[in-house]
Amino acid sequence: MNYLSKNVEKLDSAFELVRKKEYVEAKAILSLPDELSGTELDSMTKSLSKGFELVIDGMLIEALKHLNDGWDILRCSTDTELVLFVRRDIEYYEGLLLLSKGEANRAIDIFERSADEIEDLAIQYPDLVPLAIYRRAIVYIAEGRAAMSSYDIDLAESKLGQALNQIEKFEESIDVNDPDYHMNMAEIYDFRVGFQTIFASYNLSLLNLDNAEARLNLVQPYISPMEELLTKIKSGSIKYLYEVDLLFYRTVCDLHTIYKHMIVERSPLNEDLIDKFTVVRDNLEKARELAIKAGTRGKMLVRSIESLQILRNNLFASAKPHRGEFGRFSGLISLISIIALLIIIHLTIQPAGVNATVIFLGAMIVSLVVGFGYGAIRFSSLLSIYSKVVPSEK
Repeated sequence: MNYLSKNVEKLDSAFELVRKKEYVEAKAILSLPDELSGTELDSMTKSLSKGFELVIDGMLIEALKHLNDGWDILRCSTDTELVLFVRRDIEYYEGLLLLSKGEANRAIDIFERSADEIEDLAIQYPDLVPLAIYRRAIVYIAEGRAAMSSYDIDLAESKLGQALNQIEKFEESIDVNDPDYHMNMAEIYDFRVGFQTIFASYNLSLLNLDNAEARLNLVQPYISPMEELLTKIKSGSIKYLYEVDLLFYRTVCDLHTIYKHMIVERSPLNEDLIDKFTVVRDNLEKARELAIKAGTRGKMLVRSIESLQILRNNLFASAKPHRGEFGRFSGLISLISIIALLIIIHLTIQPAGVNATVIFLGAMIVSLVVGFGYGAIRFSSLLSIYSKVVPSEK
């Protein structure tokens, strides 16, 4: 029997015996001391079972509380292999929690220790090879996150590139008959999508639209297979995270289109752009809801979603025409209008005396209306003068 199956089966069998109140047999399977009471066994079983359930639901903070409560009892076991198996998983979840809180540097130490231990075990237990490869990828991901937090983008891309290489090895190592095959494949596609999308969004922030487009094009072939894989995975925190990453990809694609229209083509806000802005808004709202449902790991994504919402809103505000824009040039428009009118009148009618004054004032009023629109009412005194000099009918 392989390493993972052996230890999981021990826990499952012992937990089932505890639920049946068969404490002696349960203690024998877990190599626990005879003096351990049934109450303590019940507490351990409930805590560990609940903790692992909460991990699946993405509730890492609550999960770790239960897991550590159960661990305080299980650590009395003389089965060193089983004890290390459970402790290693608990430490890994602690690393995930730190990573989700943005404490990547602290998470790196935990992930490195976990990866080293599993790589050593994989020499004796070949079934651990895929897990060893995956855990090493997690180390690189944490290092990439730490580099991004320090704004060292080149190092971040290098580390995440190493993680991508590990993920490719992970794909080669997994068994198509593994019950978790679809989940593992979804994880692989999700990382491919997420890796390029992160840096495409960074390219957008630098207005490097060509690089952003190239990265998004690299991701595009993975989208349909990933969507198909998600239909084969039951709903839960992990699936929600994958769905958020797909929405991130679509959002960055739409933002790239918006940037291109506004900056490269200098297009005015039109119906197509408004539709794009609406789609981005709706996708970000949906992503935020999914991230919240994903639990602890989704909290970090909520901050990223809110940043994109701010970017979207600022872009939309800058794209909308402002009522004041015409007013900025109204004085110049008025001047040009009156000059044009006076030149035309001089060349055609050639007025003199009172008529010239009337025509001059009339042209000025027309030009002010052209320049200021309804705001020309502030010059109503000119209209009063004009009405007094206009010859009355006999």
